[in-house]
Amino acid sequence: LQGKYDAAETYFQKAIETYRSYMGRPSRFLIQCLSLLAEGYFKQGKLLDAERYYQEKLALQKQLLKPDSLELAVTANNLAAIYQRLGESKQAEGYFQ
Repeated sequence: LQGKYDAAETYFQKAIETYRSYMGRPSRFLIQCLSLLAEGYFKQGKLLDAERYYQEKLALQKQLLKPDSLELAVTANNLAAIYQRLGESKQAEGYFQ
């Protein structure tokens, strides 16, 4: 779906809703959908939408993963990049740490 963000967004939203409804708990499937949707928004320059989904992803990862997980570091790095682009250096710094 490269470049077809509107179509992809609809499918990811449906998948996220389904995982939330039927699983009732954090899962790697839900985290993956949140990640892909956030990445799509980031690529489109929709930074506030991307931030929202990365924040939710990070919260779920914190429930499922160890604190020193590489996956947590990658998500935090993605959030830091968003804050840098938004000119919020202090907030970005917190995620880089």
